[in-house]
Amino acid sequence: MVRFLLNPASGRGTGAAHLHRLRILASRVGAGLVASKSAADLAEQARRAATDGVERLIVAVVPPQYLRVQPFVAERPRPAR
Repeated sequence: MVRFLLNPASGRGTGAAHLHRLRILASRVGAGLVASKSAADLAEQARRAATDGVERLIVAVVPPQYLRVQPFVAERPRPAR
């Protein structure tokens, strides 16, 4: 499963301008799309993607040269045996 994640408020609000194009791209490749409410929600949505079983999470950052990565570990729940 693939999911795109975007914070529309990123880039002083310019992230919202890319939402439509990202929605089309996600639809074409059969991926999910989540728009976060804030930077903190972006991290929470990334953690949620891991617990949802998302195999590939593509985080759209606007503008990309200002990407700041805050490392976190998200582990998927292991299936019950």
